[in-house]
Amino acid sequence: MRALFRKVFTPRRVQEMEPDVIAIASELLDRIELAGAGGAEVDYMAEFAYLLPARVVGRLLGLPDDDISWFRSQVDVINDWLDFRRKGPEVLAAADKAATDITTYYLDLIAQRRAKPEQDLISDLTKAIDDGTHQVTDLELVGNLLVLFNASFSTTIHLFGNAMPLLLSEGHSQLLADPAAYVEEVLRYDTPAHVFIRVAGKDTEFLGVPLKEGQLVAVLTGAANRDPRRFSEPDRFDPTRPDNQPISFGAGAHYCLGAALARTEAQLALPMVMERFPQLALGSEPVRTDQFILRGYKSLPVTVADPVLVTAGGSADASG
Repeated sequence: MRALFRKVFTPRRVQEMEPDVIAIASELLDRIELAGAGGAEVDYMAEFAYLLPARVVGRLLGLPDDDISWFRSQVDVINDWLDFRRKGPEVLAAADKAATDITTYYLDLIAQRRAKPEQDLISDLTKAIDDGTHQVTDLELVGNLLVLFNASFSTTIHLFGNAMPLLLSEGHSQLLADPAAYVEEVLRYDTPAHVFIRVAGKDTEFLGVPLKEGQLVAVLTGAANRDPRRFSEPDRFDPTRPDNQPISFGAGAHYCLGAALARTEAQLALPMVMERFPQLALGSEPVRTDQFILRGYKSLPVTVADPVLVTAGGSADASG
């Protein structure tokens, strides 16, 4: 299955998404400017961090923009069940219904793309399957499309969210100087998915700890990214850190397929936010998520003050 996705979800395809990332980010920033006029608070999470990744991955897959809000809400219901906290039967029932509805939606979309292909990932995946080079059923494809949407959406939300307090406390000059290095340090310092849950496939032993087949194993990526044996002064935020290779997206055979897209979104869009609103500041008290696996913010109110507009000649002027 991963071979199928690697065949069509290539670095070139991620690069081709860059104009979409910029266009969507610009549209969202326009909305934030209007909502924040006169010093009104704007929820950065609701108006930007949640919307940008969802719309970008939706466009990658070929989901109509009008369906993104519904689709995202269904994924949130499923994630609530997957968060490994004790849940009641009503949460399981809601997640089961959401998964059924998403499956029906995807199967219908696959049928549409099979009949009339478009320039999107689902069309290319369907074509690769129908060519006979990959033995994958439509239901197997649907399951992996859900994982891809979630992986390219949930983690990226909190990458954007966790970056903002750092930008406002540390300044954004280093972000503008080297977006890639800055984003990598955010991923290390405040890892969005700070726990991975795995299941032992057989009885084994790891670092002297016996594991039974079927046993749940929690991999603390957030702790690994602060390991002093790997990172000098790990509790210090330093975008100039040499050889910075956090494991925020996993490693090896199960390395996150959406990692390149998440990095691209953050490297392009975070500088756009700070260039547009250099006076951006925290508003009222942020609200943290109550999730076990994902670390980030549910709400992050900000004020944007006067935006900076770039004139036709390239100079920057404060609006208003």
